[in-house]
Amino acid sequence: MPITSTLKSHDLLLTDYASPAVTIGLTIEKDEKGIPIFHRYPAESLVPQQVSQLTDALFPIHRIYPMTQEAWHAGFGQQQGKADGQKRYMYSVNTDASVKGLIYASPAVVATTNTTPSYASTATITNGDFETGALSPWTSSGIWVIASSGTPHGGTYHAQFSATGDSVSYTLTQSITAADSSLFNTLQIDIEVWSKYVTAAPATAKVELQDNNNKVVATANLSNTTSYVKTTLSHTFTDGWPSLKIVITINDGGDGTALFYVDDIVLTLTGTIATATNVGTIAGMVEFNGNHYAYSDTGLWKRTAANWVRVAGSPDNIVHAAGDSGGTQLLLARGSSLNYWYMSTAEAFSRNTGTGTSAQVQKFIASAGSDYSAVDTTSVFKVASISLGTANTTYPALGDTGLNITRLIDHLGSVYGIKENYAAKLVSGAWVEIGSELRSMFNTNTGKNAISWRGNGAQALYIPAGSGSSLMAYDDGDFPNIGPDMFAELLSDFTGQIVATASDDQWLYIILDNGSNIEILKGRYETIDGATDFRWHSYVQTAYTTVAYAYVSSITAKRLYFGGGTDLPKYIPLPTAFGDPINDSNLTYATGAIHYGSWLDLNQPRISKSYLNFTMDSVALAAAKNIKVEYELWESQGTWTELGGSGNGVFTSSPNESKTFAVNIKGRKLRFRYTWTSDDTSVGFGIKGVTVYVSAAPPRLNAFYTRVRVKDDIILKGGDKDLQMTYGIVALQLHTWKDTQPLLLTYPDGLLDAADGSHDGSTIEVKFEEGYPKEHSVNMDDDLHESVFELVMVEILRSIS
Repeated sequence: MPITSTLKSHDLLLTDYASPAVTIGLTIEKDEKGIPIFHRYPAESLVPQQVSQLTDALFPIHRIYPMTQEAWHAGFGQQQGKADGQKRYMYSVNTDASVKGLIYASPAVVATTNTTPSYASTATITNGDFETGALSPWTSSGIWVIASSGTPHGGTYHAQFSATGDSVSYTLTQSITAADSSLFNTLQIDIEVWSKYVTAAPATAKVELQDNNNKVVATANLSNTTSYVKTTLSHTFTDGWPSLKIVITINDGGDGTALFYVDDIVLTLTGTIATATNVGTIAGMVEFNGNHYAYSDTGLWKRTAANWVRVAGSPDNIVHAAGDSGGTQLLLARGSSLNYWYMSTAEAFSRNTGTGTSAQVQKFIASAGSDYSAVDTTSVFKVASISLGTANTTYPALGDTGLNITRLIDHLGSVYGIKENYAAKLVSGAWVEIGSELRSMFNTNTGKNAISWRGNGAQALYIPAGSGSSLMAYDDGDFPNIGPDMFAELLSDFTGQIVATASDDQWLYIILDNGSNIEILKGRYETIDGATDFRWHSYVQTAYTTVAYAYVSSITAKRLYFGGGTDLPKYIPLPTAFGDPINDSNLTYATGAIHYGSWLDLNQPRISKSYLNFTMDSVALAAAKNIKVEYELWESQGTWTELGGSGNGVFTSSPNESKTFAVNIKGRKLRFRYTWTSDDTSVGFGIKGVTVYVSAAPPRLNAFYTRVRVKDDIILKGGDKDLQMTYGIVALQLHTWKDTQPLLLTYPDGLLDAADGSHDGSTIEVKFEEGYPKEHSVNMDDDLHESVFELVMVEILRSIS
């Protein structure tokens, strides 16, 4: 029920400014002379405003003051004016305010394309019938010759082995190449060899498939008869085709009379090749031997100046790639069911020939001259032989066996393993947990994009964790959360999941997925006004279905690539001239960028001001490259008004341009929104600073001191008992208002002042001075509650009557 009262019965009224129906009547105490204890006097001078160009301690009437913004740093979630408010900004969409004294449009997002690859789905043996009259391209370890004498199986020539009686095995070898044999889902290879002997049979006659490490993949004995008989060697590959060679081996067993012929060697492939027209689902990116690659379910793709081009011979189903410790091989992990492959600096592919889990890898990392692999949810190995896929060290299980290893990473020469709720350092063959904080931050993405980056001179391991935008920073001691969700409390755009990280020599980049857009932020340690802290800057907002990786590469040009799912990667160009982004030839710029400043109030948030003029200092503005300025008043939040009225708030001239507000624009504080429009995204332009001229309030305000008695059944002016304004109602309301502002004070004509005589009646806006009201108990018996309250109220300079 509303609390109401009138001056007919009470000496003073106090009304809740926000809820006028709540009004209490008060009875003023009198001194020993019977004079009301009520006094009006000038308050102390207002606190000087700490903004550029303002040094006066007082505010003379009609004085015009400038409020300036000349350097910005992120003030995520800031809703109130602060002493350093002119250096903060609230929020931005595709603007960069990280350069001191400049706001410019962020880099434009660019989509990439790929060339459609062609696939070679057959393989052949060259000169298998020897009809060139020479052995080439077959290679012989000796004894083997090309012959036309005797009886070829077909044609004129055949290959001939003539025994020497030395019991030595002599080979005839040819490498078998098929550019995309690695992509056969199920591949059967059949090699037919026609053979016979003359005079005496050799002790050994066989045909083998070997890999380039001379490991035998399949073998069959050749027909050992005096008439030509066809031998077929068959083998089925289920994991692609490594580099192979066909080897025919003859050993006479010491009998010097053996003569052996082979002819018409034919290779046949049977199977279905897994072709793809685009990059597919990229798992990540890597640089190797001066080239930039993306690895995906369709293979390894190299970045050129214009396109992604598939590397011929690449296997598919690549889940991770990393250079080996020697810098000579790019290791290609293919998950827990397929053997890993590796690529040389010449882009030749080989598959390891090992068996078992150490050859079936999910992640690789090179650290301190050694190579390490993670092969399942808990196992990490030190690789003994890349070609054989064997391990020389098996480490203890990493963390909870039921959770996945999300990252294996080198940090400062040590190996770190990260799981969905756990991170540990490999120390003397054992895992040592680096901090328990992750145990309460379980998430399937925790650690996936952890990155080692040097910021502010000290390198740390940055680990995305949990379901929000938490980013744990481990520096071999402390493990704080520096994620933007620690700073963006009121901005939901920056509280999404961290789905990717990247870095360059200046910035750490994170990509957030907030469910509606992809937000790219950049952060680093910055020193502002003597305080060093990690600060995030909003950078780019874009639409993208799924992002799972990010990578900074300077090959072709300096760019931040990002992507995920089946969409082709996108990139943003990155600055190469950090101090002069407007003239950076590497950049293109977004159009339609929006920047929101913080609330400006001249450090007097309760005082209404008149807004007169707005000046923008800028660079490179023109008619078709302009910035529109709108403002929002504190009293009408959510309503944006173009400066000077519709169509008048567009700034088109540099180095400075001024515009006036419409007549009678007033408010306690305001903020600005800036929108960039451009007809040429290759040209940058921006804001260097703004100045707002305001007319401030009078120099001094009134303050009021009074003592009022609050009790049950107090006697009113007319002699009646006050049955409405009981102690319980009035005392509770006074204490409630102690931290609630503002109030309306109403007093009648003729109210006596202890020093200045009588006053004209008035209703004015006031607030309680800090520490007031103060209650002094007189009687707290069960049947009678009575107190005296001291009230000190300061005028807020808004006349109501």
